[in-house]
Amino acid sequence: MKVNKNIVIVMCLFCIIFFNMAMILEFSNILSGKNHGDFYINLSMGLLASSLLVLVPSLVQYANEKKRYYVEMYRILNHLLYDIISIINMMEEYSKDKDVSEYFDSIKLLYNDLISEYSLFTKFFVLSWRDKLIESVISETYKFMKLQAHLSSYRIDLKNEKIGMADYIEAFESMTEILVKEYKPSFKKYKEMLEEDVKNIIKDKDFKKYY
Repeated sequence: MKVNKNIVIVMCLFCIIFFNMAMILEFSNILSGKNHGDFYINLSMGLLASSLLVLVPSLVQYANEKKRYYVEMYRILNHLLYDIISIINMMEEYSKDKDVSEYFDSIKLLYNDLISEYSLFTKFFVLSWRDKLIESVISETYKFMKLQAHLSSYRIDLKNEKIGMADYIEAFESMTEILVKEYKPSFKKYKEMLEEDVKNIIKDKDFKKYY
């Protein structure tokens, strides 16, 4: 995606330069009285046409790559948000008696996949609302993982008898309250936005039963 974006930018500059050059050579008096003036005009037009031939396929390729990027990101985001909301629900329901640390690894793996896919992303001038949604999920997930890592450290300290159960319970309940009140509504909102966008994508499709 980044390669095609750079090609598009460079080819746009070339098109502007060669178009202006052709216009100046054709309608100014720069070449008046000079031999082979038409050669330079034709050369400029040829370079302009060549730039356009590279520009158009690059635009199409960029659009296709971005479409594939959104499909893959939505797949990862759906799994990620489902797991995060499930963990928060478990913490809220089972309180201190439930060890949710075993579920953290799946979140880390999905987050790594998300960042890996996001590294391919590049924008033209402004972010679309989909891009803003994706970045919002990444930002909130990173904060969520920091809180979970903090809670895991308490769990390790409890197992190593560095802290007592009362300290762990206090930390667990404090963390759960933050996740339920501040993070859960945001994650649920992101999940609903993803689902709504998927519905909009297929709302004009006419599905039929063939078999």
